[in-house]
Amino acid sequence: MRRIALVAATSLFAATALLADSTVEQKTKVRMGGALGGILNMVGGKAAREGLVSTHVVKGDRRLMRSGDTGELVDLKEEKVYQIDFARSSYKVVTFAQMRKQMEDMKKQAEKNAAEAKASRDSGEKPPEFDVVMDVKDTGERETINGYNTRRTIMTITVTEKGKKLDQGGAVLTADMWMAPKVKAIQEMGEFEQRYIKKVYGGLFGEGDMRQMAMLMATAPQFGKAMKKLEEKKGTLEGTSVRSEIKFETVAAPGQAAKEESASADEPSAAAMKALGGFLGKMNKKRAKDSATKDDAKPSDPNRNLLFGSNTEVLRAESSAAATDVAIPTGFKLRS
Repeated sequence: MRRIALVAATSLFAATALLADSTVEQKTKVRMGGALGGILNMVGGKAAREGLVSTHVVKGDRRLMRSGDTGELVDLKEEKVYQIDFARSSYKVVTFAQMRKQMEDMKKQAEKNAAEAKASRDSGEKPPEFDVVMDVKDTGERETINGYNTRRTIMTITVTEKGKKLDQGGAVLTADMWMAPKVKAIQEMGEFEQRYIKKVYGGLFGEGDMRQMAMLMATAPQFGKAMKKLEEKKGTLEGTSVRSEIKFETVAAPGQAAKEESASADEPSAAAMKALGGFLGKMNKKRAKDSATKDDAKPSDPNRNLLFGSNTEVLRAESSAAATDVAIPTGFKLRS
């Protein structure tokens, strides 16, 4: 859960700067829908409920991202990622090549699963084609956030099967952003993340954690279509997002909602919840009841299901960093 929250934080940062020094502190909260999301939100503790505060430092070809006792140091020249445990004064190294291999394996497995599913249907149906429609709205609202004068912009991307309307089934990606005049440090951090992802994965998905993106795309292929459109459009917006909320919701076709609800008890995630025992089950029910009064827990439409959501807010941003800020601390040992 910590890994998801830390990396999802960079998902809305535009990238226009070249190599530079920057320090950005932000708070991020990530939500996953369904029964599995309920488990993750519960076992994730305070960080899952209230969000994670992380610090991102960029110095040349290095970036250190730290939250609490966990850190990730990326070196673009060495093509290595150092996973740091500050509590144990140790670190582990993963190469870009190893990360690419993991992604390739996931892709092959996803293709295998898709082929098996198609064979079992024995229908000979072609994969669906999609229509992608975007709407960008400047609401006219203004707010001062952590010292930044911002305006609110909402981007809505709908994805449907070609020739169909949204009420016949589809998906909606909403990006609700509070834009400030260009913040150099945030722009530089986003540019680094783009370089990092492009160097490892070839820029297939833009910014974000590739493993999480692959999981979401396997669950809903519309997600990839919507994210691609978002990446294309956000680079044209003026300014920098200092507070953002992303929601990806699936829209059930007529007659599907009841069917999905009745089948939910057979999902592996529901079985996992049952296996956790009655105590955890009661805790989850209580939290679900408590969260029902919160706006971010309510779907935009009763026929929609939240698949993924994230909230990010910049707490501070500075155009400065020292070499020691992106180095393995003295005395830390390599662990296998």
